Amino acid sequence: MNILVAPDSFKGTYTAEQVAAAIAEGINAAGALPATQPAAHGGEGTVAALAGPLDLALITVRTIDPWGVLIDAAYGLSPTRTAVVEVAAASGYSAAAAGRPDAAVQASSYGTGLLLADAVRRGARHVIVAAGGSASTDGGLGTINAINERGGMRNARLTVLTDVATRFVDAAPVFGPQKGATSADVATLTQRLSDLARTLPRDPSTIDGSGAAGGLAGGLWSVFDAELRSGSDYVLDACGFDTSVAVSTAVILG
Repeated sequence: MNILVAPDSFKGTYTAEQVAAAIAEGINAAGALPATQPAAHGGEGTVAALAGPLDLALITVRTIDPWGVLIDAAYGLSPTRTAVVEVAAASGYSAAAAGRPDAAVQASSYGTGLLLADAVRRGARHVIVAAGGSASTDGGLGTINAINERGGMRNARLTVLTDVATRFVDAAPVFGPQKGATSADVATLTQRLSDLARTLPRDPSTIDGSGAAGGLAGGLWSVFDAELRSGSDYVLDACGFDTSVAVSTAVILG
C-alpha cells in the first residue's frame, strides 16, 4: 500500500517537512509505504516546498522587519534565475510588534521589497512572491518603494502566489484583526487602502486575490504587472502532485 503524505505546515508549531516526517513514521510502523511531498499554499514554507522542483539555493540578505528592525532573511534562487521570495520572511510577525499599540498600522512591507530588489540585482528574470503570512496592510507600498529606489524590476517577470480571493480594500477588515488591528485601526487601514487604490497606475479593487498580504498582491499587480496565481495550484503543479497521486493508494493532507 503506497500512501502519499502531502501536508502544509501547521502554523506556529511544525513545518510541512516535520509534519510529513511524523506521519510517514507512523505509516512505516504500520507496514505501509509512505512517500512524502511537503506542500505549501503560497505562504510560509513555499521556498522549502519549491526548493527541490526548482533547484533553489538559499540567499540570505540583511533587510528590515515590518517595524524597521534590522534582520536577516532568506529567499530561494535557481540556476535558471527564478527567485522565490516569501513575504513572511521579512514582513511577517516578529517580536518587534510586542507591546506596540500601533503595530498593525505602522507595519510596512519595505523589507520584502529589499529581498525582491536583491534577487533582481543577482540576475533573477522571474520572481515568485509567496504572499501569505504578512504583518503589514500597506497595499504593498513599502515593497514598491524599496524596488523603485533600487532601480525597479529591470524587466524581470513577477508572479504573486495568493492563498485568498480577498480583494484589495477588503484586506483590512478581513485580515487586520489577525494582525492585531483594533476596530479603529481597521477603519484607518481601509481608508488608506482605498486612497492608495485611486493613486496606483491601475485600480486593483476589483481583482480577486489583490488583498493578499495586506494588499501587496494588488500593489504589485498594479505597478509591476504581476500575475496573481493560486499558491496551492502553483506549488502542487511544480511538485508533480498529480503524478504522485496517480501511483498512490491513499493521500494524507493536513
